[in-house]
Amino acid sequence: MSDLFELKDDVLTLGEDVGVTQVAELYETLTQCLESGCTKISIDASKTRRVDGALLQLVAGFVHEVTDELEGEVQWTNPSDTFVAAAKMLDLNKVMRLH
Repeated sequence: MSDLFELKDDVLTLGEDVGVTQVAELYETLTQCLESGCTKISIDASKTRRVDGALLQLVAGFVHEVTDELEGEVQWTNPSDTFVAAAKMLDLNKVMRLH
């Protein structure tokens, strides 16, 4: 896994420091995931200590696509307090299904 993120076996693992410079690469990865038919995915943001707003928006859009458009399922694995707080600050926690 890179220090930034990894998508393997339907688990998206976010690294400690994910930001705007990774958005394009993560977009390509998530697009490939959707095109290959992934409708059940787990997101592990347990180690994330810094996250950029653009990346949060991308993940929110991905979660919306999987859950609302494809009627799939997204599960969160112990998202860090930092990740949850950033999502709440941008009012993305509901779209991301982070409660």
